Amino acid sequence: MSMNTTHSRLLIIASSGLLVLLAGALMWWSWDAPSTPRTSMTTQRTKAITQDTKRPAVRTPQKQRKRGSAAHKQSMLAHADELQKELKFAYYRVKNRPKQKTIRTTGTVHLKHDQQQKIGARAPGRVIRMYAHEGDRVRRGKRLLLIDSPEVGKARAQYLRALALWRLSKQEHARQKRLKRLGLTSGKKLALAAYQQQQARIERDSAAARLKVWGLRPPKHNAQLNGRYYLRALKNGVLTEINASIGQWVQPSETLLHIQNRSKVLVKLYLPLALAQQLQKGAALSLSGQGLSHTYSATLQHIGESVQKETQQLEGRLILDNTKGELRPGQRLHVALSQHNNHQAPSLQVPESAVQHVGLATYVFVKEAQQLVMRRVVTGASTEGWTEILHGLQAGQKVVAKGAFLIKSVLMQQQAPGN
Repeated sequence: MSMNTTHSRLLIIASSGLLVLLAGALMWWSWDAPSTPRTSMTTQRTKAITQDTKRPAVRTPQKQRKRGSAAHKQSMLAHADELQKELKFAYYRVKNRPKQKTIRTTGTVHLKHDQQQKIGARAPGRVIRMYAHEGDRVRRGKRLLLIDSPEVGKARAQYLRALALWRLSKQEHARQKRLKRLGLTSGKKLALAAYQQQQARIERDSAAARLKVWGLRPPKHNAQLNGRYYLRALKNGVLTEINASIGQWVQPSETLLHIQNRSKVLVKLYLPLALAQQLQKGAALSLSGQGLSHTYSATLQHIGESVQKETQQLEGRLILDNTKGELRPGQRLHVALSQHNNHQAPSLQVPESAVQHVGLATYVFVKEAQQLVMRRVVTGASTEGWTEILHGLQAGQKVVAKGAFLIKSVLMQQQAPGN
């Protein structure tokens, strides 16, 4: 009995000791562990619950108007002139523009007749030297080929012979005049000398004219006699084709050299006959195509009088500057021809680049004094880079046309939370 009691007491004491140790360990762990995360998590949950309970289910129209007015007051940038210098944007003064109708068609590039050269031999002969190659850019007067021609040599010899006879006849006529004054000759001989001088002058001029027709200068009396002559470039351009080789015998009927000057090109358009009454000279158009660095702007300069039988289209023409050399003969272009609509009144229009979108709303940046104000507008149709403004702007106001997207980015960054 006593032994059982003693054993029970020992078990109770041991259990109490273990409980004390466990309690101490728990207390030590609670003191050593950080309490911040629990507190922060609890705080965040509390805030979230508080915000959810405070947030209204539906915003009333009055609060929406107040919120919109506050945002409108903040949607502006001060120091407009300084911003313009820094961001380099451009203004456009709003005005009424006539509404336009766009006609789309195609066109092809051609060389102007006065911008191409086809050079052939002046007289039959043999090519003995070449001074240029295909693809070379040549200037007016540059030597291209050297040709040796027997006919040119013969013509030069005839000219030198006629020149010598004219000089002799001139001297004889002068001698007869002196003798006549001295009474040592008759008038008949003087008249004969004058006639011979005139005949010699005619033969000299005839021989010189034949050389000039070939594009050759008459030789001097002491020049070395030969039949060689040069083929030269008549205008500046690019040597695109050579149909000759050294030693080849050539004829005047052959075209040996092709030179093109593409600084200006001719564009032919194909216009539908149904729109003939609406087309006018001077209509603005834009041209684009593959391989072009930009869109070309021009005006319609000519409308053909006759209709193409196969396509029932009119032919329009215009001249384009091609200083970069991008436009090549035979190239196909896409043409957009803008025609004013005289049946509708003009409307306020701004460049498409001036219109910016924020969500479902449309805005433009208006300059008011030294501020850029983000003004909400209602837009209409957009045609050829212009957007119609139905509400929100007045004629005479200045809006940012180039660089509006950059200004919107700056404004959105300033309105972002934390700024």
